[in-house]
Amino acid sequence: MGQVVFAGMKTLTPGMNELTALTPVGNYGVQASWKDGHDTGIYSFEMLRGVFEKKRLSQETLSAIDAQISSAENRSS
Repeated sequence: MGQVVFAGMKTLTPGMNELTALTPVGNYGVQASWKDGHDTGIYSFEMLRGVFEKKRLSQETLSAIDAQISSAENRSS
């Protein structure tokens, strides 16, 4: 299912971590379906919020990304 095990180690194959669908599970969370066919596990909204909060980009970083995009657009026009 997208994973090749070699000497006890999993290797990534292209596309295996691409999300294809999110299915609601009651009012609790979502079940993810992945391109490689696996769909086990339920991700609670509480857990997803925690990940979002820890990984959220700062306003400074978002502004720097916007500036880089604008600069690239100006160079290509």
